[in-house]
Amino acid sequence: MKPSYKVSIIAIIFAILFSFFYQFCFGNENYVVYVCQVGVYSNEDNANGMLESLELASYQGEIIDDEDMYKVVCGVFIEEKEASVLEEELKAEGFSVAIIEYIVSEEGYDSVEKAEYTLIAEVIE
Repeated sequence: MKPSYKVSIIAIIFAILFSFFYQFCFGNENYVVYVCQVGVYSNEDNANGMLESLELASYQGEIIDDEDMYKVVCGVFIEEKEASVLEEELKAEGFSVAIIEYIVSEEGYDSVEKAEYTLIAEVIE
C-alpha cells in the first residue's frame, strides 16, 4: 500500500470518528425548562386544596394529572436561577417547593422563552 493511501484511509477513519463524536456531544440538543412544584398528591381534592392555597397567596398555579398523581406546579422557566427566585418566594410564604427539570420539545421551549403558553402542562407534556 502506498503511503498516500495510508494517509487517506487514516483521514477517513478520523473523519468518521469525529462525526460520531460530534453527533454524540452536540447532535441531540435537549430543551430544558424548570418548574416549581409545590405538591404531589394521589387525591385530587388535596391537590385542589394546595392550588387554592397558592391562589390565596396570589400565585397562579395549576394541577398536572400525571398517571394517577396530581402535581401542583407554579411557574415555568428557561433558567434554573429564575425558578430559584420563585422557589425562595414560595418558601417565604410557607410552601414546600421543589424545582423540577423537564426536557421539552423545541416548540415548548420557544413558547416558554417567548411567554406564549397558556398552561404549563402544554409545555411539559
